[in-house]
Amino acid sequence: MFKINLKIILRSFIKNKVYSIINIFGLAAGITAVVLISLFIADELSFDKFHKNYESVYRVLEKRTTVEKEDYLT
Repeated sequence: MFKINLKIILRSFIKNKVYSIINIFGLAAGITAVVLISLFIADELSFDKFHKNYESVYRVLEKRTTVEKEDYLT
């Protein structure tokens, strides 16, 4: 069963090369985006989790405003 399905898929890829390349590229781009976004979210949620009492840790930011721009310092 699997062998027959694999043959059908390969024949379809050979018959429609451009369409297949576009689909594979889109799938790869989508998977890459999901992985990168999930890694970013995991990094942001794990901020300062290595401390013993990480629930009690707070960040203090300093806002500096100049004529050109606003800047936040940690």
